Amino acid sequence: MAEPTQTDDWTRPGGPETGEVPGKLMLAGEYAVVNHRATAIAMAVGNLVRWRLGPESEAPMLTMSAFGTTASQPMAAIDGAGLWQLAGTVLQHLRDLHVAPKRAIELQVAGHVGGRKLGLGTSSAVTLALLQAALVEAGRPLDPAWLMKQGLAIHGAAQGGRGSGYDIATQAWGGLISYRQPPAEVKVLVWPSGLFGAALWTGTPADTTSALRRGVQHDKARMKAIAAQSEALLARWQAGDVPRILAALAASEAAFGDLARGHGHLVPATARELIAVIEGRGAVARTSGAGGGDCLLALAANVAVIDAVVADWRATGGHCVARLPDDIRLLERQ
Repeated sequence: MAEPTQTDDWTRPGGPETGEVPGKLMLAGEYAVVNHRATAIAMAVGNLVRWRLGPESEAPMLTMSAFGTTASQPMAAIDGAGLWQLAGTVLQHLRDLHVAPKRAIELQVAGHVGGRKLGLGTSSAVTLALLQAALVEAGRPLDPAWLMKQGLAIHGAAQGGRGSGYDIATQAWGGLISYRQPPAEVKVLVWPSGLFGAALWTGTPADTTSALRRGVQHDKARMKAIAAQSEALLARWQAGDVPRILAALAASEAAFGDLARGHGHLVPATARELIAVIEGRGAVARTSGAGGGDCLLALAANVAVIDAVVADWRATGGHCVARLPDDIRLLERQ
């Protein structure tokens, strides 16, 4: 995962007044989790957004470093688009909950290469980072259920109600989870012994919002197929049988491939190239999330196979986002 340039006095999070929010990757569920009550299987990886509390003041400032730029604004008067607009919405939500921060907050956003997002849930991570900072300042525990509830309310409104919320849920709970909604339900899962993987960036962002606007999620027959494969994968995952898990992952990818062929423009050329690299080494390729861009997962029962896939992709100039299960992030509760 690419890191932002950090200030010299930045102390690595882990103390009482600093923290981190991981990125997210989906194993199964795709668009069916939006409004078909399908199960998503997802994992939290790496450290996507770091936060730190600063001194208290009458006009506390928010400083954010993201995509090669750093800027500061007073929390009471956030102005701007994108992540700044989102931050303003989160801070207003915290004021409504009477837990508005009175101290400065610094955010450092990773998860980009050359200014291009990796598709790891930057906006949801920023949302949760501000919520975490407010809880720590107030002396309250980092309760994943509370963080998910508030994060879903904020992020759902920001997305116009089009998203599933799995990104918020995954980043709030950490580790590996199953998720479905509504209402939001989370179950903690365990990574099976003998399964290895890597998340590889395609180099092309996925345009999930555009696909949702086109109504991909309303393709009932294909959503039903994706949901059925996700449930089958969950059952095999819980049983821990790696060969059957890999077969279920391949079946989930086939269901997504049928959706992509039916609607077009879901899988860019770079993703198809990466799938060929993964399958050429005998690994299972699995689209991560709702689009064919962003990240693809390579999964196998032999770590040497994954090593070879990563080496092949890096030889083309490609980027490895995470190794699995090593980079799955289990969150510490304060």
